[in-house]
Amino acid sequence: MQGVKIEFLDKYNQLLKSAYKGLEEFPDELCNYVADQFDLQAMVLFKINEQNTLTVLGKSASTKKNYLRGATFNCSKCKIISQKEPGINFFSDPECEILISEFIIYEACNIFNISETQKGFAKFARKTPFQRNEINSYKIVTEFLSYILKIWMIAKGGDEILVNKSTNEIINSISHDLRANANNIIGFASILSEESLNTSQAEYIHTIKDNAHNLLVVMNDLIDIAKIDSGKIKEIKSIIEIKPFLEEILNTFDEKIDKNHVELNFDLDKNLPGKLNLDQQKLRYILHTLLSHSVKHTGKGKIALRASLIDNQKLNVRISDTGAGINSEKRKTLFEPGPLPSPDSTKSTGSDGLSMILTKRFIDFLGGEISVESIINKGTTFSFTINCEVISEVEKKIAELPQPTTRNKVLVIEDDYATSKLLSNYLTKWGYDPLIVNMEEQIMSSIEKE
Repeated sequence: MQGVKIEFLDKYNQLLKSAYKGLEEFPDELCNYVADQFDLQAMVLFKINEQNTLTVLGKSASTKKNYLRGATFNCSKCKIISQKEPGINFFSDPECEILISEFIIYEACNIFNISETQKGFAKFARKTPFQRNEINSYKIVTEFLSYILKIWMIAKGGDEILVNKSTNEIINSISHDLRANANNIIGFASILSEESLNTSQAEYIHTIKDNAHNLLVVMNDLIDIAKIDSGKIKEIKSIIEIKPFLEEILNTFDEKIDKNHVELNFDLDKNLPGKLNLDQQKLRYILHTLLSHSVKHTGKGKIALRASLIDNQKLNVRISDTGAGINSEKRKTLFEPGPLPSPDSTKSTGSDGLSMILTKRFIDFLGGEISVESIINKGTTFSFTINCEVISEVEKKIAELPQPTTRNKVLVIEDDYATSKLLSNYLTKWGYDPLIVNMEEQIMSSIEKE
């Protein structure tokens, strides 16, 4: 047998053994192996994060020293991460902001799947230009990278995405059945409640319905957590009037509290705009969870909600109460997965486990943060932020227009060029077909044409 082939197999076997050991430095070894086999000047492996940033997994020995394991980088010019040109997996761009070699040579990028929810990113550098006829060869290389990195991550046992993937997939795939069964229990219990039942039977049916409702809530939370973890949830923004929105939520709790013992206060910062563009569905869930916690904790005293704007781009909400408080140990794990409390403890503490976990996940997903401060027998304060967009006066006026059912045309009369372009952009964004005129004689002419 030829010595070169034996040497290749020996190196490949050594690489596989390292992958199965799950060693931390394995990605460096993999990069050195690929760089050596394909005569590359340098190579770096990244994983792609949610915000399209790149975290270094490993690098070859000849790569720039600043590409340390765990360091994060960003390329605003990248066409394959941002998916501006869908379908491109291998790309060489002289404007790329991630340069891995100390020398002025040729570099190319390739994106690949490590798992269904995690993408990898390989950066290659060599002395000669990358040719179009080599694309298929590098695709084979990245298929190899995908396969062997998957082995390493499973062996390493520290990759949460791979560990949790099967559970998330199961939950997502059976979500319809989970909800359908709970709804069936509620439906049949409702039918039975209309029959002539004695007191005990009516109480049993009522208990069945209550527990089925609670089960449905837990299922919905679990399904949403699985969607977030598997990257299948989306941010759905809409413009809302923040004061009526918050008042509506507070009114639902105003009916639940004992007004003789609990006072519910509401305060808006004077600098908070009237309208904001944000994900109201997720914000509603967050507020409902935290207010429920305060209501159930506070048998007597005050509950206050205050909203403000930070840096003109983040909504900040503080919910404080004068209730029982949360001890320091429970605060540390309040938003972390763990055993669900019993129904009795849920009623007394206001935390059903999953709702707090999902609240934290939603806040993280919306680009925000949450903190909790509490003193036993003094009260608790939750403070969180989420990303939002402030609506300008022009956007407010456009928002008041009826939403188009087709490509409705709008006549805009404006003699200032910059303002007319701004209006045109906004109207197009909102689904209208704007026609801009800047002279009096153009108005009637345009109307007659239409």
